[in-house]
Amino acid sequence: MGLDWMLRGRMPRAGHEKQYHRINNKLAALGADAGEHERDELELALKSVSMSPYDVIGAPRVGIDADATAWFRREVYVPIQLQLPQSKNPQFIAYWRRAFEAVVQDECGKYVVELAKDPEGVASITGMLTGALDFRGKVVGQAECIDHELKNEAYDDHSSEECLDYADRLEAALVGVGERHRHGRTDITAAVKWLRYWGAKGFGFAAWY
Repeated sequence: MGLDWMLRGRMPRAGHEKQYHRINNKLAALGADAGEHERDELELALKSVSMSPYDVIGAPRVGIDADATAWFRREVYVPIQLQLPQSKNPQFIAYWRRAFEAVVQDECGKYVVELAKDPEGVASITGMLTGALDFRGKVVGQAECIDHELKNEAYDDHSSEECLDYADRLEAALVGVGERHRHGRTDITAAVKWLRYWGAKGFGFAAWY
């Protein structure tokens, strides 16, 4: 069974806390019969007064920030251009053979975590189908060097406060762990770092498995 800790939610921008909580409460109160237009308007309003995890780490965006756009040209667009003659996928070829400006319009807004101003929030262990900020909780859920209660807790959703508490208890459990569990100890230390970083920033996670 796989397990990933998916960062969830957004946090209010400084000075917009009241607006954020008011809009968030309205979204939470919407019933199943709420119109799509009403929900979209509230989502857009919430986005304008809040920050995503990628904003928190200061990741620039393709087509918006010059450094991210230059990175995308150098690390993605140019290498793919060199691969096109070998590709047999017509959709891939049609998409990437276009001028750089046209591709950037479609890729506009994507975050470049490689250029983040605060890379501490980037997960050092990730899953195959997750984002760069989501942690591979499986390394905790299947660790042999901690007790079953702590391992089982890895499969529960956590609020930001619970992330901080979990980090403390995981770290305490590592005291006295011997060399035989060196790999597990390293993985849990990485998990503790991730939990503390995002918990302190006001983010929790949803356990996905």
